[in-house]
Amino acid sequence: MAATHIPKTAKALVVRKAAHATKPIYHDAVLEDLPLPELKPGHVLVRIHAAAFNHRDVSDAMHS
Repeated sequence: MAATHIPKTAKALVVRKAAHATKPIYHDAVLEDLPLPELKPGHVLVRIHAAAFNHRDVSDAMHS
């Protein structure tokens, strides 16, 4: 069953370098609405209802 409404934006948890960086450097995780890219032929859009996020995710982002 195909969706009849394709959203223009999606919520994303974005990890950014903290504005006031002190040692140790802490990063901010902010929930933002970001534009979805245009779907191309053969692509699908999947709705995610829940996702986990913890301190390890921030650590991985800082070292990548």
